[in-house]
Amino acid sequence: MEFLKKHYEKVILAIVLVAFLGGSVALVLQLQKSQEEATSAVTAPAKKKAAATNEVSSLDAALDSVKNPKKIVLSGEHNLFNPVIWKKKPNGTLVKLDSDEKLQVKLVKINYLRYIISFEKQIGNSYYFSVTREASTKPAELKKQTKYVSLPPGNAKNEYFTLLSIQGPPEDPTGFQIEVADTKEKAMVTKTTPFSRVEGYSADLRYDLENKNFTGKRVGDVISFNEDDYKVIAITENEVRVLANSNQKQTTLKYTAPK
Repeated sequence: MEFLKKHYEKVILAIVLVAFLGGSVALVLQLQKSQEEATSAVTAPAKKKAAATNEVSSLDAALDSVKNPKKIVLSGEHNLFNPVIWKKKPNGTLVKLDSDEKLQVKLVKINYLRYIISFEKQIGNSYYFSVTREASTKPAELKKQTKYVSLPPGNAKNEYFTLLSIQGPPEDPTGFQIEVADTKEKAMVTKTTPFSRVEGYSADLRYDLENKNFTGKRVGDVISFNEDDYKVIAITENEVRVLANSNQKQTTLKYTAPK
């Protein structure tokens, strides 16, 4: 106690110095911490900018995907939009109808439809001819019609042709020069050689899966198979084009003549 009484000023001064020193150290540490926080605050916007850049890139990619969407493939081997169809043949066996096959109908034959004028007989001064127009849409003209003509001053003309002259004696001619009414073409008809020209075509088709034959089909005719109707819309000398009633799809069938 005596010591404290004599040196209490020194003790108080020592305590003050220690407190001052502790406060200084604490202040230094606080300043260092504040500096670190300030540094972090300065660098933080750069990170946010990078994040924003990434977001913009993602949005651009999403926008491009909308502008250029991937195409949906509805064809091919998948069966979602192209289901496999199985057909039973007349003998009971099942056959798969591939979706990419146009039609399983065969074009068997192309038939010529002709305009024919043939000499038939002679009675007196009259000469009888048969006329057949196989491509006509008039039922009467599809059958053979008999027409006669005579040399002038007789009736040398009918609705199909005009007799211009004859070869050989009038009582037994060997040939007849005629002019066809619709085209004004001139032709020679003999007792053995008729006038003939192609005016159209018909087609023979077959559908094996149902054992169906379609013979002599013309433009406008309808054939039915595989639970659908097909209208014949065109025939040429080497192909037939049909139109499906179910989806209005046109299909061309090629014809290859047998060798």
